[in-house]
Amino acid sequence: MSLIVASALLLCTPHVVRAQAGLDLREYKTKNYTIHSDCDPAVVEQAARHMEGVNAEYSRRMRSFPVKNRNPVNVYLLNGRQRYLELLASKGINGAGSGGMFFISGSEQALVVYFSEQEGYQRLWDVMEHEGFHQFARQRLGFNLPTWLNEGIAEYFERGDVHQGEFRTGYADPDEVEYLRRQVREDRMIPLETLLTLDGRVWNAAVAAGGAFDNYLQSWATVQFFVHAEDGRYQPYFLEFIRQIARGVDTQDAFRQAFKTDNLGLVESRIHKYLERDLRQGWPSR
Repeated sequence: MSLIVASALLLCTPHVVRAQAGLDLREYKTKNYTIHSDCDPAVVEQAARHMEGVNAEYSRRMRSFPVKNRNPVNVYLLNGRQRYLELLASKGINGAGSGGMFFISGSEQALVVYFSEQEGYQRLWDVMEHEGFHQFARQRLGFNLPTWLNEGIAEYFERGDVHQGEFRTGYADPDEVEYLRRQVREDRMIPLETLLTLDGRVWNAAVAAGGAFDNYLQSWATVQFFVHAEDGRYQPYFLEFIRQIARGVDTQDAFRQAFKTDNLGLVESRIHKYLERDLRQGWPSR
């Protein structure tokens, strides 16, 4: 799926609307997004092209799930961090410490990000890929995923990149791989049963305290295993697990039904073996 999208991607002439924060925002419409922005139109078009390409990869990866809402979803793209914080504050959200978020407030749901010339496009892409999955899962598919799964898949997409005009996924950072291998050797990994049942409030408390690095990294590593280990052997089971979760099945029951086992220790040992020996640094072979 090419990211070289024609300039006709922006389907209508932008018009100025006033946001709650008193910011003059232009509105742009694409196939999947309504973008509200005070950024230079060239920045908006770059962001629109990128997100449409990423959305295509979300859709490809999740194609076995029915789409519950095909309407364009809202994105606020602000010019600089200060305006980002002001927009969030106008919606009653404290954005301190964040660099972008998908929020739900009353009847409104939207992705909010900012562009800074000093920080560049790569930071914007990473945030949009990660938070954009949260938006896709909730607004497109109607999912209410467990925190570890929601964040693990979002981390998976965040590590994606554009290669030869296509958005590819599955990248494993060498430093993170080495860190995970040390964690396995030193028996410092979060037990799989603990990760699967980790309460969202506990997760958020760890984020607020600056101690959630291992939560995010192990959630990503678990998703990476289910998608890529043994040439994708576990992908069908993983998709069935997500399907069971989407139906409202308890996490542990969903795992048991999808993977045909309640032996979490066995699955955990396979994940650890994969991290120690088989996880390919850089891009996967498939």
